[in-house]
Amino acid sequence: MTARWLEMAMDVVFPDRETHAIPMMDGPLRPNSALDECPVLAELTQPDDLTFTDDGALLTSSGTGVFATDGKAVAQFDGPVTAIASLAGGRLAACVDGIGVVLSDGRRLEQVNGKPLHCATAILEGADNVLYIAQGSAKHAEADWVRDLMEKNASGRIIRWDLDTDRSETIIDGLAYPYGLALDHDRRSLLFTESWAHTLSKLPLDVDPGRGLREVLIPNMPGYPARIATAPDGGYWMCLFAMRTEMLEFVLEEDDYRNEMMATIDPAYWVRPTLRADRHFLEPLQGGGFRVLGIIKPWAPPRSYGLVVRLDEDYEVVASLHSRADGRRHGITGIAVNNGLVVAAVKGDDKVITIQEEGRP
Repeated sequence: MTARWLEMAMDVVFPDRETHAIPMMDGPLRPNSALDECPVLAELTQPDDLTFTDDGALLTSSGTGVFATDGKAVAQFDGPVTAIASLAGGRLAACVDGIGVVLSDGRRLEQVNGKPLHCATAILEGADNVLYIAQGSAKHAEADWVRDLMEKNASGRIIRWDLDTDRSETIIDGLAYPYGLALDHDRRSLLFTESWAHTLSKLPLDVDPGRGLREVLIPNMPGYPARIATAPDGGYWMCLFAMRTEMLEFVLEEDDYRNEMMATIDPAYWVRPTLRADRHFLEPLQGGGFRVLGIIKPWAPPRSYGLVVRLDEDYEVVASLHSRADGRRHGITGIAVNNGLVVAAVKGDDKVITIQEEGRP
């Protein structure tokens, strides 16, 4: 009885304690070095998002351009390209920070419901010539994602744009940095990740705008999820661009400390996740991250990390590929699938890698 009363008291005092507990990395999430062994498909500066064209060609966004695997520029824009999608008929859609969504036929979407469309993090083609767009933040540019996290914002939204009627609308808002979009296998629901909430959710496509009738499928991930892709043989592939740590979770709860840190310290040296640790002597968490001779321990608290997970059709993790604290494939932000070929964008280490060869299970 005493234990039950104590549990009830803890629920009242700390109502979100289960949500904030970082899940253990075991079972199918057990750390390994599989990502470090994946072959390199292309080397580009900070590749971010990936898409396959109708004829199977891979396109990668990097900086202000979109590139083929041989490094040849396919398109250039007037701002950073934050997401791309290959559309039916050979068209290309690009999210350009500071502008909005730009189509290769010249059309643009610059605002929705009177609000500017910046920090678009994902774009997906659905049925009937409709595009779905994830806007990570209404307060910051995509390059300022760390500040959005440290401010604990939830100003993101998902937008539906009907290209036939040119009508656009917000279908759900108040999201904690939505980063990835995919259709489920029955093509009746939209899957989306929320990085700051560490979740994967499902939203029916026939939902009325603004009702936000979503179902949380994975409520508490060990890291910050980015893009997700539907696998043709069932299930899904998802990448996480950084991991949560106990120190970071503590800082996010300590508002006074966090606000002073943000006001007085260079963002490069905040207690924060990053796509690639610089190993600078001013970086935090070094006490747990180095041996005496300066060798990074693979099990050290990760300031940067690489992780790709395979989900089954019930959204359970069945396999994972890692690049641990001492690895060379950190900050994975993009994943794309074409038949059996699975590729990932390693933004932290300037590579596009092959996760699974075509024709292999």
